Amino acid sequence: MAALELSCKAFLNRHQRGNEKFFELGKVVLLFQKCMEKMSGKLRFRWTGPYWIISVENGTFKLGTLIGEILQQKVNDFRLKSY
Repeated sequence: MAALELSCKAFLNRHQRGNEKFFELGKVVLLFQKCMEKMSGKLRFRWTGPYWIISVENGTFKLGTLIGEILQQKVNDFRLKSY
């Protein structure tokens, strides 16, 4: 049983390495709009942006527009993707 658990853990670790997201200060990202999930239709924009990452605090990110305005909400990394 222990060998099976070890092999499953090794498999998952090997395949999760490429899926990690690394966001740093100053990186340009797109933001997923959660309110758009409720709207129906194929032709809708789910990702908005681009935004700059201004600060990182305990796994949450504060974003700003390219013009210099700062967004009020803080977002988690699962709502971001690289631009």
